Amino acid sequence: IAGNKVDLAYRNATPLPSGSVVDNRSGSVIMEPFVPCVPVDVLLKSYSLAPMAGHKGSGLAGIIDILCNSLAGLPPGWDTEASAQFHLAIDVRAFTPLPCYKVAMDRMLEVRT
Repeated sequence: IAGNKVDLAYRNATPLPSGSVVDNRSGSVIMEPFVPCVPVDVLLKSYSLAPMAGHKGSGLAGIIDILCNSLAGLPPGWDTEASAQFHLAIDVRAFTPLPCYKVAMDRMLEVRT
């Protein structure tokens, strides 16, 4: 779950979906509706937010943390307030002809909208 959704739930006193929050002390996922009583930055001192898309989201978050923080010499994202950025440019022509890529992207965007 995204941190901004936690802040929104805090401001509106509405519950987060079950399974969105993990108790850091026990490591247990909180399955009952959870209404945050503090902003997300305070909440994260005692709880963690469940990763988007389960184990796949957790793996993606780990890769992003490696690319953004570890390559910049920073500690992991959960251990610091500092963060870095990672930018990647890909020449798609190294993988497929550009017209084929454009057709594939057009099809993907057509399905998504």
